[in-house]
Amino acid sequence: MKVHNYSVGWSSIDVYVHMKYAYDNADIEGGTVRIPDLDLLEHTNSTGWATFDLASIPDFWGKLVYGVQDATYGITHKFQNLMLPLAKKAARLIESNMDISALSWDGVKLTVEFSGTTGSYTLRISGSRPVYVLNATYDFSTDYSDHLSIGHDGSKSKIVAAWPTWGDFYVRGLTDGVLTSVKWEGQKMVLILDGTSGSSGVLVVHCGSRGHPGDVSGFSTTPSYDSSTTILDGPYTLASATVITLDWTMQLTGETGETSGTTIPVGGVGVSVSFTVGAVLDVKPEPGQVVDTLLNFSWMGVNEIKIVDVDFFGAAGT
Repeated sequence: MKVHNYSVGWSSIDVYVHMKYAYDNADIEGGTVRIPDLDLLEHTNSTGWATFDLASIPDFWGKLVYGVQDATYGITHKFQNLMLPLAKKAARLIESNMDISALSWDGVKLTVEFSGTTGSYTLRISGSRPVYVLNATYDFSTDYSDHLSIGHDGSKSKIVAAWPTWGDFYVRGLTDGVLTSVKWEGQKMVLILDGTSGSSGVLVVHCGSRGHPGDVSGFSTTPSYDSSTTILDGPYTLASATVITLDWTMQLTGETGETSGTTIPVGGVGVSVSFTVGAVLDVKPEPGQVVDTLLNFSWMGVNEIKIVDVDFFGAAGT
């Protein structure tokens, strides 16, 4: 018997293993296949394939698969076994044709480290689309379907795929060089790019409900923005540690008594904000009296803001 091939069901986290006879390469039906380190045993179907459900299996890393016995002749001799180039971390299945030296997960970022051999390789990761990827040139519009599949240079010894909670905002990709850092400073996103100095590319960002940033820097020319798709395309020319910023910090303008220069973040996910607008009431209300007054707010650069609370304070008896 020889176990000679496998395939992955990325959505279901299944692994399919094929077994056939070494004598004539005929499919083995009803054969028993085992992954001993995971204590898994399955049987082949009429075409020689056995299905292993890995969804509930704990984290693992590269396991041996071998045939136990066929059903027709009682053969137990193992002519060929198979080592799966697979790993599982944080409920995500990882496949690479380059040796993985380390895996880590901090609750947001999955870091895959390699041995550092030069050449072209492919890394595949199951699960939802990441928000961004570090140390790889990528484009989610082509590199993500039901799983992430990105090519990378073996000299990049560490690739990081990140899933922070940023709502519908994500960095869709870049056409040259790699991202080495992505972070928020308040409502300003700072991206650091690295690559061959002087080469040019385009950074693509899906802005989502944040809309068009109020200010940008680091691009070689003014980025284009499609309001229907909320996608920003920004050209850049690489230099050492090219820094690009996208800034959604907004200024609030209110009525009489506004705190001068008040700045609030708008559009952030899970961000609690507060500000003071000292609006003046036309009349002094009596206890129990309802008084209507108008508070004007203006903003720019995002689709909408929502006033969730208004507090009246600083006046005796209120």
